[in-house]
Amino acid sequence: MSDRKEALARKIEKAIRGDVEELKTYLAEKRHRMRKKEWGYSNPAAVVVGCDEEKIEGLKRSARALYDALKKRPTLDVPDVVIAAEGAEDEAINRDLAAGHKIKVVPEDVLPDIYVTDDPYRAAAMAAMGASVVKDVNLFRDLRRFRKEEEEAPGVGYEFHVYAPKKEGMALYLYDDEFTVDRTRIPMEKHEDTFYAQIPMERLPVYYNFGDGEEEFVDPYAKALSLNGRRGYAFDGIESYFSEDYVEKKEHPVIYELHVKDFTYELETEASPGTFCAMSESITVEGTPVGFDHLKNLGVDYIHLLPVHNYLTVFEEAESKGDEVNYNWGYDPDHYFAPENSYAVDPADPTSALTGFGELIRAAHAAGIGIVMDVVYNHLYLGEKSSMVRLNPYAVRRFEDGMLSNGSGTGTEVATEESHMRKLILDSIEYFQKLGVDGFRFDLCGLMDDETMAEIEDAVYERNPNALLYGEPWMAAESALDESLRLKTEDRATAFFDDDYRNGLRGDSFSKTMGWIGGDFSAQDHLMSALSGGGKHANNLAYFSCHDDLVLGDFLDEAMDASEEDKERVAKLAFAVLLLTPGPVLFTEGDEYLRRRYKENPYNGPASAVALHWEELLAKKSLASYVKDLIELRHKTDLSRHEILGEEAGFILIKNEGRIFAVNGTDEAKEIKGLDEREYKIIFGEKGKTEEALHEAIVPGKSFIVIE
Repeated sequence: MSDRKEALARKIEKAIRGDVEELKTYLAEKRHRMRKKEWGYSNPAAVVVGCDEEKIEGLKRSARALYDALKKRPTLDVPDVVIAAEGAEDEAINRDLAAGHKIKVVPEDVLPDIYVTDDPYRAAAMAAMGASVVKDVNLFRDLRRFRKEEEEAPGVGYEFHVYAPKKEGMALYLYDDEFTVDRTRIPMEKHEDTFYAQIPMERLPVYYNFGDGEEEFVDPYAKALSLNGRRGYAFDGIESYFSEDYVEKKEHPVIYELHVKDFTYELETEASPGTFCAMSESITVEGTPVGFDHLKNLGVDYIHLLPVHNYLTVFEEAESKGDEVNYNWGYDPDHYFAPENSYAVDPADPTSALTGFGELIRAAHAAGIGIVMDVVYNHLYLGEKSSMVRLNPYAVRRFEDGMLSNGSGTGTEVATEESHMRKLILDSIEYFQKLGVDGFRFDLCGLMDDETMAEIEDAVYERNPNALLYGEPWMAAESALDESLRLKTEDRATAFFDDDYRNGLRGDSFSKTMGWIGGDFSAQDHLMSALSGGGKHANNLAYFSCHDDLVLGDFLDEAMDASEEDKERVAKLAFAVLLLTPGPVLFTEGDEYLRRRYKENPYNGPASAVALHWEELLAKKSLASYVKDLIELRHKTDLSRHEILGEEAGFILIKNEGRIFAVNGTDEAKEIKGLDEREYKIIFGEKGKTEEALHEAIVPGKSFIVIE
């Protein structure tokens, strides 16, 4: 490089640093009362203050310099540009911005590697902040004219295709990496409503997107994505990740629901916490198995992973992993094939998440544990702004007047009855089955039409007759889905969550009042029905808590004025009834030792609050051991042979092949009457499995015993 060019490069870099530092200082001063640490995002960058004309003009002048600097350093993490408004007084919104949460904009079109200001949520954000005047600054919109684009003819080898029924023409854009804006354009041929193009195999791997000349789209079928879902990544050898080695069928499976980051955030693992690989590591602390070894020790049959397909509400950069506010449950989907990069050991490598996911599946299968994916086919986080909908406008459901249907409560809902969306969903499920996934939990399944669910069942069971399917049978709000097309739970092989069981056993989620375990026995008939193999649905899933609302420990804190010892006692009752119930049952991470989150629905963390604190397991090993013994007892019992013996309120008696299971939810001791004239022994008592003589057939208050 010549001296002149070096001097120019230094001048550009200095100018950029000056602008960025000036703005960071300005905003730090504006919000110092709301933030204890220095202003910054996961990738600190400029924040444009919409009403400051002087700074706007200065930043416009430096846009070309910023563009040139990014070209010179293609591996540099591209900064995020966020629009704020001068005089925004809403502290909650400001705090959210300061934390770097994704009120942040999502790329709309031309530069998917840079966040621009035409954010689909900006208007709502500004309204919430009470900003009456907002002046947009599209720093990077004018940079299109500086992009170098080469035309190339299609080749033969690797095929790309994209369904775009309303597009007249489409092109395939190839990029050298995830950040550069220069690209190669390859025209695509249209057959019916789908566009096709091929490239030689030697061009792989390659980053790519599709475009129509005005907008750019990420491939809805991409099996891997660049950081933050900005570009697709095509590579050879996807078959090497396939492993259709499923677990054996479980008649009455125990499902353990968890979030990858919750579960691993405080583990000392070789792989970074918050990753698939950290999930599968073998760890013992003070002689107690923790992490994945805890699940093996507990004896659960399936691990239910909260959404791990790509979603938009976290930063995926490696340096963001330890950021406690960089957290979300994941019910904000944007792609239905690529796994979430934030769970990868090396998120900058688009195949790292696939590799880690495969390792987790293999480790689980080696332990005899199945993997269930929580899939969110009912809505897209960006709604009409998503690539999927911009390519296929029929992908979202509408009322007859054209208004968007919002049965998901997120702004839109997916039109699962539309032929291409139905095919995409079926293809997504088939793909994850090929990766070795054993089952699926369908979020807001009530928004999925019955025919799609029927086709899912047929396809899933044809590939794996032992697969496990369950879902939420409800909607979040009114839907435009035609009544004649709606889910018919009684006709489905899929199991459905029984919220009456949860409210009846534990207590009501809304009123926060105790149920059967706390002395309200009004739901005993429903519980007895479930214990006899019935329940609310033809195929019932029993549970007393999941990630939604309050976990068991928090609920007991809310509903009971009692000691921790008493709370553990009723928790044991809840587990006893649950694990005696036939069919699939589910509980959420940490319930086995009364973990607390101290917050209802903490979908956005912070991670430090919702993480599993493994020292709490060490402190409550006896409770977790009790649950382990219950699971072992369940596995050794033919739950289909339950015979209900008693109808007394608060006292459940079940006979099963010579054993008597007695659950006493009252505060008074109860007698087991009508026993045969022979010697009995207690095989399960207050501390779990045991073997001791039964001297008198008395069940203490708030306790569970098994005799034979």
